Amino acid sequence: MTVPKSAGAKGGIGMTVRLEEIARFLDKELDIFSIEDESKNGLQVWAPGGVGRVALAVDASMETFNKAWKEKCQILVVHHGLIWSGIKSVRGVMYDRLKFLLDREMALYAAHLPLDKHPEFGNNIQLCRLLGLSSLEGFGSHHGTMIGLEGVLPKKTPVQSIADLLREKLSANPLVLSFGKKMVLRVGVVSGSGCAALSEAIDRGLDCFVTGDANYASYNEIADAGINVIFAGHYATETLGLRALESILRGKFQIGTVFIDIPPPV
Repeated sequence: MTVPKSAGAKGGIGMTVRLEEIARFLDKELDIFSIEDESKNGLQVWAPGGVGRVALAVDASMETFNKAWKEKCQILVVHHGLIWSGIKSVRGVMYDRLKFLLDREMALYAAHLPLDKHPEFGNNIQLCRLLGLSSLEGFGSHHGTMIGLEGVLPKKTPVQSIADLLREKLSANPLVLSFGKKMVLRVGVVSGSGCAALSEAIDRGLDCFVTGDANYASYNEIADAGINVIFAGHYATETLGLRALESILRGKFQIGTVFIDIPPPV
């Protein structure tokens, strides 16, 4: 149920929506219970009152919270939430973060692997569209569920050209390990920390593997297998799904939205 409110919410028409309505929509749309995940996906922090403005960000941090508060948001939707495998204690940084949210009656919703793998606006489908991949199929098995994708480029392309495209579109600084073919066609994609899928990329005979984080332990395997790997940045590869979800929420609920962009310097 939406209730008219005073206009002026940036990007919306000044409507207020019940928090539970937004949470239920996200739970169902993201199918949050469909995959085993260390993240406690879903509504992590409840708040009273309606929602007229939603903030979206990659990370739940005090800097993100402060910016969401200044933007007059009532809920923050993040990829990396506060609760991972349960809360062991509420003290120190965890206490400070929860107190900030509770004092300001700001809700927190987290969507980790469900957002990575979503077939329409997930991080990996968005990366595939950015690269122009077609003939997509599941890739990157996580406890039997594919969270990534592999596909085919429109034509054989230099590895560096793929990295340059990612640099331009993601405002990233990709690290390229070029041990395979100079011209590539078949590409696998897993956003964020995707090196667990490296062996699968090698076994499938992919020409190039695109992921976020560089992994020291994977270097020699990459070199010995003779595969191209592009590390485009954990943060950069996980902004795309949230930006797509922002548009969905704005259109569905006719409320204001803002993407809070805080790329870490690591």
